[in-house]
Amino acid sequence: MWWTIVPSVLVTLAVVLIPGFAFNWAAGLRPRTALGLAPLSSVGLVSGGAVIGGFLGLEWGPLPVIAFTAFATLIAWGLRILVGKRWPALCRQPDEPPLIHWGWLLGSGVVAAALMVFDSVRALGSPSNFSQTYDNVFHLNLVQWMVQHRTGSVLELTMTGDEAFYPAAWHDLASLVLLILRQHDAMLATNALIIVTMAVIWPFSCLTLVARALPLSRTGTLGTAVLLASFGAFPYWLIRFGVLYPNFLALCLLPAVIALEISLLDLGEGQRFPLLPTLLAGAAGVATITLAHPNATVTLICVLSIVFIFFWALNPVLRGPRLNPLLPALRISQGRTVLVRMLLFAGWVVVAAFAFKVLRPPWSASVWGPAGTFGEAISEAITSSPLVQVILWPASILVLVGAVAVIVTRRLWWLLGAHLGLSALWIVGGALEAGKLRYLLVGPWYNDPNRLAAMLPITAIPLAAYGLAWISDLVQRLVGRQRTVSERVDGIFAVLVTTALLLTTQWSAGKLEILDGVRATYEITPDSVLVDSDEFAVIQMVEELTDPDDVIAVNPWTGASMAYALTGRQTTAVHVTDPPDKDTQILIDHLSAASDDPEVCPAINDLSVDWVLDFGNERFINNEDRVYPGWYGLEDNPGFELAFRQGEAALYRVIACD
Repeated sequence: MWWTIVPSVLVTLAVVLIPGFAFNWAAGLRPRTALGLAPLSSVGLVSGGAVIGGFLGLEWGPLPVIAFTAFATLIAWGLRILVGKRWPALCRQPDEPPLIHWGWLLGSGVVAAALMVFDSVRALGSPSNFSQTYDNVFHLNLVQWMVQHRTGSVLELTMTGDEAFYPAAWHDLASLVLLILRQHDAMLATNALIIVTMAVIWPFSCLTLVARALPLSRTGTLGTAVLLASFGAFPYWLIRFGVLYPNFLALCLLPAVIALEISLLDLGEGQRFPLLPTLLAGAAGVATITLAHPNATVTLICVLSIVFIFFWALNPVLRGPRLNPLLPALRISQGRTVLVRMLLFAGWVVVAAFAFKVLRPPWSASVWGPAGTFGEAISEAITSSPLVQVILWPASILVLVGAVAVIVTRRLWWLLGAHLGLSALWIVGGALEAGKLRYLLVGPWYNDPNRLAAMLPITAIPLAAYGLAWISDLVQRLVGRQRTVSERVDGIFAVLVTTALLLTTQWSAGKLEILDGVRATYEITPDSVLVDSDEFAVIQMVEELTDPDDVIAVNPWTGASMAYALTGRQTTAVHVTDPPDKDTQILIDHLSAASDDPEVCPAINDLSVDWVLDFGNERFINNEDRVYPGWYGLEDNPGFELAFRQGEAALYRVIACD
């Protein structure tokens, strides 16, 4: 029942809002803006607290997060006081939009949250479901590993034997929720985080970008609430494919980072942010998405590179200098604006090139090929629906309308340029054959069309919102015969237009097909590819039949290692890529001969194995041929006592070595 997940959802909500709000407010953002950017800052504080806590030798849990949040908040507050005395313009609050606009933003947030909660519930199907995909063995077990080892630092994740950087902000959030609630069900915490990410983090991030980038518009603001749930490529695809939870979180946060960076460049036409907190939150935001997943950082670099090249660095040369508020605040004269801009652009080129190289996985990891032909990739870019068989046409058409609006109004060129840039990357990843050029251009995304496809809605949504606002303005002016439309009429029109968009996208057969496609990868059925219904029933009995310190021998390729994530009981392998040691290899080859082979019992005792999960030797993840010979013949074997069986799945107690 869904009520069982409510405590986890509420705690997750508190974790992604409270720390970030405190930091943003201390830095100088108004409370409403501080709340909009709270998820971005909170994720950074949680993951940063895990890293700092690891350096200081603190156990992972609420303490390092509280301590790091308090420290960062005090630093932000202190900087605001000190810098405000030296450069008061950096802390000056811009004129605030009318209060009624905040009301529309709030209403948009409520609508978006309601839509995304509905989508999350339909996509997951049940709070006890989990993604039946290869990568989810790692993701759920890493959450459990963090809880048991009280380690959350991205620099200390040795679950699979390798000690290297891994973008673990997602796992930090889920494990922190479990530690706060003193629970061990990684599945429940992960599903709660999916719901909160879709219903809070993603809408807050998108609405923050639209509020900063676009001129004030009731229709555009309210329409964004529907548009952010109208592109199948994101957020739905990344919780279906892979499953790529770190990428999912990072891309959900990315629009908020873009909003901060374009605010620093004074490119948006909407709500303004004070400069100092924008600098602080912007720098922290880049670190946050890097901790979530470096793919999002490279995407940000691409977007901002387009902005720098065409619409910021060259603009004062081509059209005359436009004074950015940051420059006079630092007492830089208008006459030197062009020089400063060009120097900043040159510095950006160096930084971007370095990051683009460093954040690139090795050639051996970039194994993905194209998804189709150039014609298919171009048409999918035009409709902003890459890799998605179902196109929600109203949203796709609005993106094209937004492009036309940019050309007609000669505003927001940077937004159109950024969207075209991401579209070009998708076309390369979607159609270009494997080779050096492909690796050069899209190697940072593992050459993976799935990751590249998920980027397009990031710029498509604000572009579509601008198109919607432009159409609304044209229609209202035509109806009003060029007279100024009253706020009341404008509000009514916004509600009507958004309702029409809602009905044509959210309850269409296409949208439901997208959600049902996700659900099919989460449902636990007799044919599930990772853990089927019989195997899940056996795992549910593990906690009842075993003691907390017991160890279970498993073949991870059958999904049996999910017992670790779902029950907290130790298993001999926690991921399919775990390299077996000598004792584990003996069990893999000869476990069933425990009563006869003199090597087996010493290996069993060395590993402290008490139980065996037998999910058969016929069905493996990704159809890999990963037969464990030692798992043959356990049934009716005198060295193993059947504790529970359902269908072909069974749990045995090891008695051969008693």
